[in-house]
Amino acid sequence: MSSIETFAMRLAPLVLAVVPSFGCAAEVYGAATITWTIEGSSEPALCATRGVDTVRIEVAHDDGTFEADDRLPCRASSARYVLRQGWYVVTLTFLDAAGAPRAGPRRTGSFHVTAGRDTFVTIDTVIAETPGGGGGI
Repeated sequence: MSSIETFAMRLAPLVLAVVPSFGCAAEVYGAATITWTIEGSSEPALCATRGVDTVRIEVAHDDGTFEADDRLPCRASSARYVLRQGWYVVTLTFLDAAGAPRAGPRRTGSFHVTAGRDTFVTIDTVIAETPGGGGGI
Protein backbone atom coordinates (compact mmCIF):
# COMPACT_ATOMS: atom_id res chain seq x y z
CA MET A 1 0.00 0.00 0.00
CA SER A 2 1.40 3.42 -0.93
CA SER A 3 1.90 6.19 1.59
CA ILE A 4 -0.89 8.18 -0.12
CA GLU A 5 -3.35 5.28 0.29
CA THR A 6 -2.31 4.88 3.94
CA PHE A 7 -2.77 8.62 4.54
CA ALA A 8 -6.20 8.54 2.85
CA MET A 9 -7.31 5.61 5.02
CA ARG A 10 -6.25 7.48 8.16
CA LEU A 11 -7.90 10.68 6.99
CA ALA A 12 -11.23 9.09 5.98
CA PRO A 13 -12.62 8.70 9.54
CA LEU A 14 -11.78 12.34 10.27
CA VAL A 15 -13.55 13.54 7.14
CA LEU A 16 -16.62 11.46 7.94
CA ALA A 17 -16.67 12.81 11.49
CA VAL A 18 -16.42 16.44 10.37
CA VAL A 19 -18.75 16.54 7.36
CA PRO A 20 -22.07 16.06 9.21
CA SER A 21 -21.32 18.88 11.63
CA PHE A 22 -20.70 21.40 8.84
CA GLY A 23 -23.01 20.63 5.95
CA CYS A 24 -25.89 18.30 6.59
CA ALA A 25 -26.85 18.94 10.20
CA ALA A 26 -26.72 22.73 10.01
CA GLU A 27 -29.07 22.79 7.02
CA VAL A 28 -31.98 21.15 8.84
CA TYR A 29 -32.38 24.06 11.27
CA GLY A 30 -34.25 27.30 10.93
CA ALA A 31 -35.61 29.72 13.49
CA ALA A 32 -38.92 31.01 14.78
CA THR A 33 -39.27 34.45 16.30
CA ILE A 34 -42.35 34.56 18.52
CA THR A 35 -43.73 38.03 19.28
CA TRP A 36 -46.56 38.75 21.67
CA THR A 37 -48.69 41.87 21.80
CA ILE A 38 -51.43 43.11 24.08
CA GLU A 39 -54.24 44.73 22.12
CA GLY A 40 -51.90 45.12 19.15
CA SER A 41 -49.10 46.82 21.08
CA SER A 42 -45.72 45.59 22.28
CA GLU A 43 -45.36 48.58 24.61
CA PRO A 44 -43.71 47.23 27.82
CA ALA A 45 -45.88 49.46 30.05
CA LEU A 46 -48.98 47.51 29.00
CA CYS A 47 -47.62 44.43 30.76
CA ALA A 48 -47.66 46.29 34.08
CA THR A 49 -51.07 47.95 33.59
CA ARG A 50 -52.54 44.58 32.66
CA GLY A 51 -50.92 42.80 35.60
CA VAL A 52 -48.77 40.54 33.44
CA ASP A 53 -45.30 39.76 34.80
CA THR A 54 -44.29 36.70 32.79
CA VAL A 55 -45.18 34.96 29.54
CA ARG A 56 -44.98 31.18 29.41
CA ILE A 57 -43.94 30.00 25.95
CA GLU A 58 -44.47 26.39 24.90
CA VAL A 59 -43.13 25.35 21.50
CA ALA A 60 -44.25 21.95 20.24
CA HIS A 61 -43.24 20.08 17.07
CA ASP A 62 -46.06 18.39 15.16
CA ASP A 63 -44.59 15.01 16.13
CA GLY A 64 -45.64 15.81 19.71
CA THR A 65 -42.23 16.66 21.16
CA PHE A 66 -41.88 19.83 23.17
CA GLU A 67 -38.96 21.92 21.97
CA ALA A 68 -39.29 24.64 24.62
CA ASP A 69 -41.19 25.49 27.78
CA ASP A 70 -39.89 28.87 28.92
CA ARG A 71 -40.97 31.78 31.06
CA LEU A 72 -39.81 35.22 29.97
CA PRO A 73 -40.56 38.73 31.22
CA CYS A 74 -43.63 40.11 29.47
CA ARG A 75 -41.76 43.32 28.64
CA ALA A 76 -39.36 41.33 26.39
CA SER A 77 -42.24 41.00 23.86
CA SER A 78 -40.45 38.35 21.79
CA ALA A 79 -38.29 35.24 21.85
CA ARG A 80 -36.30 33.48 19.13
CA TYR A 81 -35.88 29.71 18.92
CA VAL A 82 -33.56 27.71 16.66
CA LEU A 83 -35.61 24.71 15.60
CA ARG A 84 -35.29 21.78 13.26
CA GLN A 85 -37.22 22.10 10.03
CA GLY A 86 -40.86 21.13 10.42
CA TRP A 87 -44.32 22.15 11.59
CA TYR A 88 -44.84 23.75 15.01
CA VAL A 89 -47.47 25.17 17.32
CA VAL A 90 -46.79 27.78 20.01
CA THR A 91 -48.88 28.29 23.13
CA LEU A 92 -48.55 31.44 25.24
CA THR A 93 -49.95 31.98 28.73
CA PHE A 94 -49.75 35.43 30.31
CA LEU A 95 -48.99 35.14 34.04
CA ASP A 96 -49.12 37.58 36.96
CA ALA A 97 -46.31 37.98 39.51
CA ALA A 98 -47.66 35.03 41.54
CA GLY A 99 -47.71 32.79 38.44
CA ALA A 100 -51.49 32.79 38.04
CA PRO A 101 -52.85 33.13 34.50
CA ARG A 102 -54.07 36.58 33.45
CA ALA A 103 -54.80 35.46 29.88
CA GLY A 104 -54.45 32.36 27.77
CA PRO A 105 -53.44 29.87 26.95
CA ARG A 106 -53.35 31.34 23.44
CA ARG A 107 -52.35 28.89 20.72
CA THR A 108 -51.13 29.61 17.20
CA GLY A 109 -52.16 27.66 14.19
CA SER A 110 -49.52 25.38 12.73
CA PHE A 111 -46.59 27.15 11.12
CA HIS A 112 -43.59 25.83 9.22
CA VAL A 113 -39.94 26.41 10.08
CA THR A 114 -37.75 26.18 6.98
CA ALA A 115 -34.06 25.33 7.14
CA GLY A 116 -31.84 28.39 7.00
CA ARG A 117 -34.73 30.86 7.40
CA ASP A 118 -36.47 32.79 10.15
CA THR A 119 -40.23 32.41 10.57
CA PHE A 120 -42.12 35.21 12.32
CA VAL A 121 -45.18 34.46 14.44
CA THR A 122 -47.22 37.06 16.35
CA ILE A 123 -49.81 36.32 19.01
CA ASP A 124 -52.09 39.12 20.16
CA THR A 125 -54.29 39.03 23.22
CA VAL A 126 -56.71 41.24 25.11
CA ILE A 127 -56.20 41.50 28.86
CA ALA A 128 -58.37 43.58 31.16
CA GLU A 129 -56.58 46.30 33.09
CA THR A 130 -55.92 45.37 36.71
CA PRO A 131 -57.49 47.55 39.41
CA GLY A 132 -54.93 50.20 40.35
CA GLY A 133 -52.88 49.15 37.32
CA GLY A 134 -51.89 52.66 36.36
CA GLY A 135 -54.85 54.08 34.48
CA GLY A 136 -55.59 53.82 30.80
CA ILE A 137 -53.33 53.22 27.88
